[in-house]
Parts: sequence; C-alpha cells; structure tokens
Amino acid sequence: MPEPPMSVTSGQSSTVHYGCTPDQQILATYDNRDATKPKAILNINGVNYELYSVVSASGARYATEQGIQPEQGMQWHTKADKAVLTSMTLDHTAQPEDEKMLFDCTEHTAH
Repeated sequence: MPEPPMSVTSGQSSTVHYGCTPDQQILATYDNRDATKPKAILNINGVNYELYSVVSASGARYATEQGIQPEQGMQWHTKADKAVLTSMTLDHTAQPEDEKMLFDCTEHTAH
C-alpha cells in the first residue's frame, strides 16, 4: 500500500491543505478507509477531482483521467509535506518527460 502523507493514517480519512506555486490552494482529502482502494479527492477552484492510488517508488501517488485540462488526466505525487500535480497524457505512447507540472505544493501546517 502506498505511503500516505504524514497527517494521514491507514484506515482513516483526513484532509490536508496545500499552498502551491503558481499561486493556488488545493484541499486534498485522503480516504484510506478501504485499504484495498485508497484514494485522494483534490478540490481545486471549487471542483472535486477523485484520484485513485497508483504504484509509487516513494511517497504516495494518485491519478485520474479527468484533469483540469481537456483531454488530459492528472497525477498527484506526495512525499512528506510536499506534493506535485502534473498533467497526464491519456495516450499509451506518451513519455513521462512530456508531462507538465501544474502545481508544486507544500502542506500548510496548523498553528
């Protein structure tokens, strides 16, 4: 099972606020209640995107075929308090180096 962000524990659902560059706020809800199907729901500009867990060498990675851009999916890769949202070309011939970073994010800490 992928390693969830630090504020999330297995078997639970938790919400994390991220501040991103370029200027964007992302609210991520990590739902690990079903250990066989962990998912992340990203709220970006009031729109929810549901992403499913995918294999990651380190951290946790989620993907969806319905992204911000038409005809493109997205990948959300988290590790510690950092996260990166990239585009995902929906074509099996696409190369990883062709994907574009949409947002580079850092988890907001509660004060």
